[in-house]
Amino acid sequence: MKLSINVKNINYFTVRKIRDVLTSEKDTAQKNWFGQYKSQATKDWQAILALYHKDNVHLAEAAQIMVQNVQYEVPALRKIVQNCVKQQQELHRKEGEYKRSGEEFKARYAKECAKLGIEGKQVRQELLQRSECLPALYLEMAQALRGDEIRKACALYEAFVEYATEKKFGPASGRGALLPALAALQKDELPTLQQMEAVAFAEDAVTLEDMQSLVAGGGGGDAGEIDWGDLGGGAEASGGGEIDWGDVGADAGAGDGIDWGDDGGGEIEIEVQEDGVDGEAAASEPGEAFKTATSRARLVSEVMELHTFLRARLAELDSDEYVAVGAQDLPAPLQDESSAAVRVLETAAASALALLTAPATQQLITLRSSRRFRDRLVKSLEQRAENAEKMVACIATCIRKRDELQEAIADVQPKIKVLADATRTVQRGTEELMTEQYKGRRINIVGDINTVLNV
Repeated sequence: MKLSINVKNINYFTVRKIRDVLTSEKDTAQKNWFGQYKSQATKDWQAILALYHKDNVHLAEAAQIMVQNVQYEVPALRKIVQNCVKQQQELHRKEGEYKRSGEEFKARYAKECAKLGIEGKQVRQELLQRSECLPALYLEMAQALRGDEIRKACALYEAFVEYATEKKFGPASGRGALLPALAALQKDELPTLQQMEAVAFAEDAVTLEDMQSLVAGGGGGDAGEIDWGDLGGGAEASGGGEIDWGDVGADAGAGDGIDWGDDGGGEIEIEVQEDGVDGEAAASEPGEAFKTATSRARLVSEVMELHTFLRARLAELDSDEYVAVGAQDLPAPLQDESSAAVRVLETAAASALALLTAPATQQLITLRSSRRFRDRLVKSLEQRAENAEKMVACIATCIRKRDELQEAIADVQPKIKVLADATRTVQRGTEELMTEQYKGRRINIVGDINTVLNV
């Protein structure tokens, strides 16, 4: 018969069990004429058992085992389990926080991308593609500012100022227009989309690297070489690099002096524009008002000025203290002035101003004209996406650690059970030994041992 016994866990009850097994086997249980066992193994284990009985060493050993297990071993293992459970709860709480944070980062990222009008898969490329709609947006602004309501509002404002200041404005008066940028935009023809593309991309800060990231591949030719044309060949280049100044002396006449023309002996007159920018020269080509940051700022300022006037005028017309001036004394645009008509003009000006100053519009302009702003915006969006990915990684880490803690608990629980069963065995065996020692009087071991082992 074979017994599976750990040498480290051998105690009195293990020795007695081994002795009982040896004495129950036919080969090892035989005795000689003197009543001694013939098997040496049986004799050895019987001698060990006798040593245990001497001075009640077996009871002392049992007491030591029970105290060690009840006060130290079992509580230590259970404390490990409790710590693992506590860590699992903390990880579960953190996992919930990471999920909420990750969802918030994703929601913010999606909200920012939606505000910019992009999907968010390839941020830089999508932003560059988004800025391609800037010419169409400029064309929409131009159409809004050339509308009948804005023209009527400009005429009303100019008539009101002329009536109040008794000064004339416009080309005929020798002064510039009261709103030169708006006047030039309304006077010129409506730009085409191709013309607006040249205007919109006049301050383009998109580099070659940006275009390569936007469109993979390229056209033909060597991109690194500049074509300077035919500098050395042909009939026009003959002469060894000399410059042909033409016939300098042919028309110079006999004199060596410079002909300054006939100044007539008169005085030189310099015309000073009072308003700084002449209405006719404010825009030399269609869409010039949208070309630079300065021209755009001037246009926005004039629209704001117009809108402010209309709001103030509307408040005056709606006021109970307003007294109308005789129609015969008013300019033509002011004669048909009414609260309802001015409210329509104010609404149109407010819509045009909102279109010019919309955050999305300013963002598109800055995206195209400022590489630093574009890089900062891309970095900000990518940081939000990275934060969401970090939260996902943290959630995976929490799940992995919880699984590891669960494995640790599953590894410790059997040890607690084995230790508790061994302690109960020692407890029952000790109770039986002491009951025999006290001639059948029942002995029970009570106290913390029952509380600890029954948990």
